[in-house]
Amino acid sequence: MDKYEEYRRQAEYCEKMAHKANTLDARASWLRLADKWSALALSKKLPEQSDNSVAAQLKKSDFKDSSSTD
Repeated sequence: MDKYEEYRRQAEYCEKMAHKANTLDARASWLRLADKWSALALSKKLPEQSDNSVAAQLKKSDFKDSSSTD
């Protein structure tokens, strides 16, 4: 599987988890993660966009507590 597909699958998973989330905060967190994964996927589809520019937008804190659904 190429990176684009891998990142799109991650985004889809996050969107699915957002729909299952029990709280608005959890839903918002999952949707933020989905947006980040989608941006990474797009960076793989658009070769003129540098991976570094997308990676710079991703902070470690964006992924903190991403597995919680409450």
